[in-house]
Amino acid sequence: NFVRESEHMLKSQLSRFRPCEVTILLDSKGQTDHSIVKFAEDWTGFKDALAFENHFIVEQYSKTDWTRRNCKMDDLYGWLARSDDYNSHGTIGEHLRKIGVLKSVGDREHERTERIAHFTRQMEEKNKHLQELELKHNQTAMKLESMMKDKDRMVEEYNEKIRKMQEDARGNSSKIVEDNQRLQQELKTRREQAIRRHKQLEELARKSNIDRAKVEAEKEKVFFSCLLQCYFIFYSFCYILMN
Repeated sequence: NFVRESEHMLKSQLSRFRPCEVTILLDSKGQTDHSIVKFAEDWTGFKDALAFENHFIVEQYSKTDWTRRNCKMDDLYGWLARSDDYNSHGTIGEHLRKIGVLKSVGDREHERTERIAHFTRQMEEKNKHLQELELKHNQTAMKLESMMKDKDRMVEEYNEKIRKMQEDARGNSSKIVEDNQRLQQELKTRREQAIRRHKQLEELARKSNIDRAKVEAEKEKVFFSCLLQCYFIFYSFCYILMN
């Protein structure tokens, strides 16, 4: 419609001041009354608004000029809305009170300071939380490292015990084998000695007139002596195995 087109045209006309929005106000008869130009709600927008007002002051189309000329010229006037405009009767005051709250530069600066302080507190709390998390992480890492060292130590001790047991077992096996071989050799020697003694007695009995009964008694004596020695060797071998 016509109002929207007019708002768009006025915004384009004022584009060098970077307005965010232009609203044309109509009076009770539906005629164009005033236009409200809105700028960004930050310090950049405030600078643009000051540049906007200064332009009209230089061109002598400020609020003072508009008042002095009794609002009868159809040219474009512009100024920054202040408390008198905000609290005024009519379309300007009604619209300003509808879209926002009147704030001074000091109020805006105070809000900015409060926001900065709030963000600073948030950052401090987050940094504190991060430090606590980092401390917990470091403590957990230290505990884990200590546990890993204990585990490695226990594994090493276990492996060392296994190696020692294996070495002892190999040593015992070697000793058993050596003792077995020694005892077998000794048993063989004893048996050979008994056989030779037995033959000597038979030969002696055959060549001489020695009583046969005495020879048999001597042979039995040699046999039991050899048997006793074999038993002693077997007992010694069993003792070695048990130890």
